[in-house]
Amino acid sequence: MLDDLFLSIAKNSKLNFIQFSFQSKGKLEEIVGKWLMSEILLEHKLTIVDEKDRKKAERILQKSEADCLILNSIKLKVTLTSRINIK
Repeated sequence: MLDDLFLSIAKNSKLNFIQFSFQSKGKLEEIVGKWLMSEILLEHKLTIVDEKDRKKAERILQKSEADCLILNSIKLKVTLTSRINIK
């Protein structure tokens, strides 16, 4: 999903990073008597080598979100947070 897309774009963009992790959680709510997934919470954590790569990393994270087929095809709220650390 989104993590594979990020890794592919990062490789093609030659982003130098040490670690990447991705977590997702779903929010389930009872709506009009039915249990429905109402929100997806996504979190990226990326550790890069050098501060000069921060803008590139941000662009790649944004591109991976914008190009994700799954995220673009669902009709519920998606909240994505990205944290970039320097090692």
